[in-house]
Amino acid sequence: MWPPALRPPERTYPRGVDSIGRLGATVAALCSPATAGRAPGTVQGAAARALILEEFADLGLDPAGEQGYHQLLPAPGGANLLGAMTGDGPGWIVFGAHYDHLGGTGDEVFWGADDNASGVAVMLEVARQLVAGAPRGRSVLVSAYDAEEPPWFREPEMGSQWWVDHPTVPLAEVELMVCLDLVGHRLGPEGLPPHLADTVFVQGADLAPGLGTAIEVTPVPGIFPRPVADWVMDPMSDHYAFRNAGIPHVFYTCARSAVYHTPQDRPELLAYEKMAALASHLTATIEAARRAPPGSWRFDLDAADDGSTLVTLRAMAAAVPDLGPGLLAMLGRIEPDATGRLGLSERHAIRAAIEMVEGLLA
Repeated sequence: MWPPALRPPERTYPRGVDSIGRLGATVAALCSPATAGRAPGTVQGAAARALILEEFADLGLDPAGEQGYHQLLPAPGGANLLGAMTGDGPGWIVFGAHYDHLGGTGDEVFWGADDNASGVAVMLEVARQLVAGAPRGRSVLVSAYDAEEPPWFREPEMGSQWWVDHPTVPLAEVELMVCLDLVGHRLGPEGLPPHLADTVFVQGADLAPGLGTAIEVTPVPGIFPRPVADWVMDPMSDHYAFRNAGIPHVFYTCARSAVYHTPQDRPELLAYEKMAALASHLTATIEAARRAPPGSWRFDLDAADDGSTLVTLRAMAAAVPDLGPGLLAMLGRIEPDATGRLGLSERHAIRAAIEMVEGLLA
């Protein structure tokens, strides 16, 4: 029996419910009063962890922490949860999302539906779909990280950084990290066509030549993954520690919404059809990555794919009239050199444009 403070919220979906129902139920449970704010080291954070722990056990994941599924984080007082899906070949793929948020008290609770109950819900749905298939290729470490939010972000005590520094599977055998954060909302403004509103950005594959091709899958209706180069956005989530360790990674995000880090980040604002489509895409992507031949990709900090970033940004700018013709004209003048790279001044211009586009699409 669970102690009262750690008892998971009651399941709100029956067995056999569809993907959208499971996603909605997981987000609702992670944003319930029992788990309010999910701050590390709190009763609410422990309740969220208990919910995820029950899902790990229900999926039949093998415990892969230091104490069962748990890896304790001494300073924050929380824990990472780690479950393994064993394959029939060498190597590991780490598939992770952070479950903590900013907490809150009284009438001001930071619910964190998009950040990052959405990522945890999609991660659990993908794990459910993966365990239903054949265990072919690389093993998968399903990782629910604690202590991603400030004051722990980019500190040694950040949950994902702690895991990289204290790995529970051999770090040298980790060939890919897939990270989810802020994947629950459609991009705005209202009326944006679906092929842009249902965009999810995919960052980091360019630092491992061949990775984009190795994980390329048949398009899934309802989701449009759009690659951007690693330098376009500062590492803003749990892939940061893996990037610094020289491990190939891909970061899936819809970027910051208008309610990012506010109490208004609530479950009713999420796009569950988009999340379900992303789960289908990720299942196929991870299955393809599990089966890729050994040595298919290697981390290269000097690699870049600036051309794909231009394609993505031009498509976004063309669909948002408020950006004006000046930005489109500027983007039209920029082209990568023969090596596929942009100059430093052009990269600065692109980053400024990305910040403008992100603000208008929030």
